[in-house]
Amino acid sequence: MTKDNLLHRDTISRVFWEPYIITGYRKTNTSFWECVKYTCVMHNDVGNFWSHFIPVILWLIWLWRLSDSLDFSDPFWYPLVCIWIGGCSYGLCSSIAHALACKSLETRQIAFMIDYQGISLYSIGGCIGYYFYERPLDNVLYQYKWTLIIAYVVICCIATLQCSLSRFFWEKQRYLMRAGSYVLPYNAALMPFFLRMFTCIWTGEQCITETLPYHLMAFSSSLIMIFFFVSKLPEKKFPGKFDFFFHSHQIFHIAAAIMTSLQFYVNYRDANIRHNMLTMDPYYIPDVYTTFIPFLIVTIVGFSIVAILGFLVMKGILRSNKGERVKTR
Repeated sequence: MTKDNLLHRDTISRVFWEPYIITGYRKTNTSFWECVKYTCVMHNDVGNFWSHFIPVILWLIWLWRLSDSLDFSDPFWYPLVCIWIGGCSYGLCSSIAHALACKSLETRQIAFMIDYQGISLYSIGGCIGYYFYERPLDNVLYQYKWTLIIAYVVICCIATLQCSLSRFFWEKQRYLMRAGSYVLPYNAALMPFFLRMFTCIWTGEQCITETLPYHLMAFSSSLIMIFFFVSKLPEKKFPGKFDFFFHSHQIFHIAAAIMTSLQFYVNYRDANIRHNMLTMDPYYIPDVYTTFIPFLIVTIVGFSIVAILGFLVMKGILRSNKGERVKTR
């Protein structure tokens, strides 16, 4: 299995095409083992696999090293565990999706719906982490703890549903729909930090200058992600020139890994720095019901959505909005 065995997009089904990527496609209708072997062969999707699989390994090592200094049985650290599990989940789901994307038409659809569910798991983890570690202490909005947590769960589940449905409807707007699906969870997660920064600017209180640059770098990384995901640059401007390296989805993956690493760091550091003030009121101390249970609900509901839509895909009821024009070999 070498680079010489790769295909031009005109020889495969349109469902397997990526916008403005012309060459470097894998053989389709492959076995599971062939998909695994393809992760070690140069093709136009291999960078998308490794750009998330490697960070997952590094994040797990990082978490393991943190366990030497943090007591994860302490409920205060439950939100940090949630955001870390969420980050590793989306990285792993993304890697699996890109590895299995050539297996079959049906497997491709289901694999990328699992990918979207992984992002929702990171979204709920981020919402929980930022609520408990980044919120302003005296803001009225964040006194409604249960209302906000329920809202986080609902919008993350809706994101999985909307993003998954974009594979079957709204063809011309599908990338905007997918990016838009996670704008609300992302803003919901970061709102505690932005309100705390407003408090900092307005009153000079609750400022943490040590981590502010890292917050800003994480936010900048998210803007880079959105730009490349939606614009499809540079391959849109130069079709066929960036088939293997530095196409938009690859840059999107790298920016996502950087953003996630920065968010892990700022949640960890701010939790340490703000520990005493965040634990003054027992009502706001995390517990299983405000951390792991919401995470579990999003896990169950999200994968149930994927299972139901996947069943409809296997039955031929739902079909790709790209059309089929099958030419596999």
